Amino acid sequence: MKSKMNERFIAVDARFDSVEKKLNGIGGQFEEVAKNTVHLRFR
Repeated sequence: MKSKMNERFIAVDARFDSVEKKLNGIGGQFEEVAKNTVHLRFR
């Protein structure tokens, strides 16, 4: 019983991990865009 639960938690954990990586990637892109926008504005 316990090992089944652990497997499930590990699977859920991995899923959250990949979602977090995607969000971090999107966040990084937004930061780049924001930096570029700021540069354009202050020219």
